[in-house]
Amino acid sequence: MDDSIKRRLRALEVASRRSRLLAAGALAAVAVLLAAAWTPRPAGPTEVQATRFTLVDAAGKVRGVWELRNGDPVLELLDAGGAPRVTGYIKQGVACLLLRDAEHRSRLGLTVDNLGNPQQLLLDEGQVPRVSLTLSERGLGNLRMTTAEGHTPVGLGFLTDGAPWLRPSETHDGGDWGKPRDGR
Repeated sequence: MDDSIKRRLRALEVASRRSRLLAAGALAAVAVLLAAAWTPRPAGPTEVQATRFTLVDAAGKVRGVWELRNGDPVLELLDAGGAPRVTGYIKQGVACLLLRDAEHRSRLGLTVDNLGNPQQLLLDEGQVPRVSLTLSERGLGNLRMTTAEGHTPVGLGFLTDGAPWLRPSETHDGGDWGKPRDGR
């Protein structure tokens, strides 16, 4: 074989190797770029700030609201008719949770005051508190049951000095809870 043909054949082989190496490098670069483009990213921002959030169902109907009302945070969950059934809020340091029945009447109230004292109220259909369960800052519990007229003939608990009290009375008018029945 002629030397000029050998030189040309070697040059073609070198050019072919370079072309294959460049093609392989380009293919690797494209693969890296595609992998980076398809890497999962967070669905949204890690923090969302607003003064009102609205929860809507698949039909676009409002089913919940979280907002500030007069500077106080309020969370409401709404029934299918759009009426609030669960309301939670903090007002003047008191945390409250209010549950309503299907007729939208308040039936259960839970509070924790700014001293940390919890209270539970059970309300009748007229939204009158009928049962109250409280715990004082000293850990003293009290249970009071009230008539529909607002009288509190039945109760039990502890006085501020820790002494227990029980008040079963058909005529008690709801006042003077600080004294036990025997007048101590």
